[in-house]
Amino acid sequence: MMIAYSIGVLIWAYPTYVGIPTFANSYAGLVLITVVGNIIVAAMAGSIVATMVEQFDTAIRASGNGLSYAIGIVVSGATFPPIVTALAGGRQYGWITVYVMAMAAISLIAYWIMPETRDRPLSRGPNR
Repeated sequence: MMIAYSIGVLIWAYPTYVGIPTFANSYAGLVLITVVGNIIVAAMAGSIVATMVEQFDTAIRASGNGLSYAIGIVVSGATFPPIVTALAGGRQYGWITVYVMAMAAISLIAYWIMPETRDRPLSRGPNR
């Protein structure tokens, strides 16, 4: 699902960029853009917690998950608004789309190389 999400963002970013000005006066067009975008985000939101939690052994799950999530939010989440604001202030709207697509491509690579955890035991510690 995470790979599908990243691909969905890569595919949908450009039509959103083109569609918002095109459908600015069309309620149905803006709803279409929003609904498709929300479906793509739902693919991520529904599986991100399980994906993140499964990456760590039960002995360090809370710390590993919390630390990696915090670092990810600082690196990408905290930098996104000022970067987009700067690009929008300079009327560089196309670069906003490129930036979103670049972040989706980085995510796609990360999800692609992330190890599958389906058959891994929940704990690999000495108590198992």
